[in-house]
Amino acid sequence: MYKLFYALILAATATSAVAADLPSKKAALAPAPVVMPLGWAGPYVGVHAGYSTGVRSSLETHSSATGSKSIGKAECRDSEGGTVNGQGANDPTSCEFNTVPNTYTFVPSAPYASNFTASSPYTFNFVAASSSCRGASGNNQNQCQNNGGTWVTTPASCTATSGPNSGTSYPSATTSQQCGTAVGSSPNLCVISSGPNIGSYTTYTSSQQCSSFAGSSPNVCTATSGTNNGQTYTASNANQCAQAVGTQQVASGNIWVTGADLFASTAMGVATQTARENMGFAGIHAGYNFQQDEWVGGVEADFSWFRNGTEQRSSAAFAGIENVDGPGQSQVPLYVNILTSATGKFGITNFGTLRVRLGYDMGDRFLPFITGGLAYGRIVMKGNVAYEGDWGIGRGNNDPRATFSATDSFDKSGYKIGWTIGAGVNYRLTSDWVLGLTYLYVNLGTHHASSQYSYTDGLSRGNQNNNAPNNSFTVAADGSMEASLRANFHTVRLSVQYQF
Repeated sequence: MYKLFYALILAATATSAVAADLPSKKAALAPAPVVMPLGWAGPYVGVHAGYSTGVRSSLETHSSATGSKSIGKAECRDSEGGTVNGQGANDPTSCEFNTVPNTYTFVPSAPYASNFTASSPYTFNFVAASSSCRGASGNNQNQCQNNGGTWVTTPASCTATSGPNSGTSYPSATTSQQCGTAVGSSPNLCVISSGPNIGSYTTYTSSQQCSSFAGSSPNVCTATSGTNNGQTYTASNANQCAQAVGTQQVASGNIWVTGADLFASTAMGVATQTARENMGFAGIHAGYNFQQDEWVGGVEADFSWFRNGTEQRSSAAFAGIENVDGPGQSQVPLYVNILTSATGKFGITNFGTLRVRLGYDMGDRFLPFITGGLAYGRIVMKGNVAYEGDWGIGRGNNDPRATFSATDSFDKSGYKIGWTIGAGVNYRLTSDWVLGLTYLYVNLGTHHASSQYSYTDGLSRGNQNNNAPNNSFTVAADGSMEASLRANFHTVRLSVQYQF
């Protein structure tokens, strides 16, 4: 038993000794781990902050004031068109009275002359006495002299035109009867040169009888000038004829004429307030990437708030004319003023984009990309406009004057749709966190608002001479406002995002 036990121990020992003498075998090494690329595929969310520049706003006001006046003038002119100077030249009553005699033709006799004609043995002409006022107005000698004028009397005259006394004048004949007696004795032959008995002959013992035979009614009178020039009227005597023709002054006498001098002035004013707004912003964004080899495509949406989204603007334009006047008319100055003022608020309060992206993976750390798509944002563009002014004639307390005013407002605020384009780069900080730098140009369009106002008025006012025509005055005042907002801007932003 013991022999068998010792035999086994010896066998085991011999085996160990043999094994120790043999060469040893090395243990196998573990395989190296495989490193997989991180990639850009998958969703991500992040926050960003940046700065923008390029938004422009403009608020412009215009004012225009125009004044014009027609200065009436009147004067007395003679038959040749020359001005009648001296006292009474600005008085239509005096101008009419100086028309002596009125040159209406009365058939068969004129108001200031009686013409009798005999075919044999002689004829004569008789001119009655007449009077007029020179250098003033007045219907009789007393009125004329009281007004500083000279009363002139033209004496009657009688002249034989045929017969034994042809060419002889008889200044002592104060009536046609005396003239007939002085020229010769009756019977005289009377030939009728006009009227219902024209062409008839008869004998007469006096010029009075001849005149009666010619017919006292109806006689025909004809206006040779004035507004009724060429018109014929029936009248039994010269006074009736004068009344029928009218009392218009005629070209051979003094004429009361009227006219006007025109004066006008215009003033304009413009005021403009413009600004380029630079604003900081912050926001959030999210997106999803797809990757094929090194090319990375995706879609991203973002929304941002501006730190100072709006700016206040104001503008005021004045236009005024102190005196619209002409030489010698300073007694009636015309002035007009208008002020157009506006205030407004302009800017962008927030904006967002929805874009596609295309980038290239550069070594699992850098991802440059380009991007573009839809943009939207809320603009603010609103304000108020006021128009106010005054005008008048003269600066006295009782001089006519007027004021005018109006208000208006505008509001183009709201969300607008546009487009955006840009580029950027992402840098992987860790397997989950990514840093980004992005430039975007955002175009939300240019927007406009306007307002207009017009005012016109006028009146008439007599000048210093109450007999002269009135002066007329007109004014026109215009105001307008133009506002614009150019909602196109550049942005640069820094972002941090988590890649899922």
